[in-house]
Amino acid sequence: MLKRILDPWYLAIVVSAITGLLLSLIGEGNGNLIRAGDVILKTGPATFFACSLAERYFDVLRSRLLRWVMIGAFTLLTATLILEIIDPELFVSLIVLQVMLLVTEQIGLAAACIGLTLPMAANSLRVPSGRIRGYTAIAMALLMAATPFVEWPVGIACVGLVVVGRLVTSY
Repeated sequence: MLKRILDPWYLAIVVSAITGLLLSLIGEGNGNLIRAGDVILKTGPATFFACSLAERYFDVLRSRLLRWVMIGAFTLLTATLILEIIDPELFVSLIVLQVMLLVTEQIGLAAACIGLTLPMAANSLRVPSGRIRGYTAIAMALLMAATPFVEWPVGIACVGLVVVGRLVTSY
């Protein structure tokens, strides 16, 4: 279990979820902080979940490419949110870029989470001893694929279920 806790992708999922939650709760009067927390909470855990799946189930080249694209999009989106917090005058010029990045990342994350999990789950479901693992993988992928599209309280519940699920299963 300690090996699963110290997994860098698992830690990134937890840290991004906590960061997004704290920004959403702390930024009560500041709309930019609330929106930054909401976006980080919605896209951060799903990004790192998809990266962990890519590392496990792709060859090195495809895995590295997908991780660079996913983390690059998340970093660019987070950078625009931070710029907007630093200088609120940039809101008008950055909002179009943020909306395009967010929509693209939401669709990409949903496709990556489901697309990377289904072949592994289908392989696990063929063997009777792997059925629980396959069902767990499908449930976690669907929770993470839904996270970018829901409000932050539901997103926290989805991320929490995936974090606990990864701790107690061998997935």
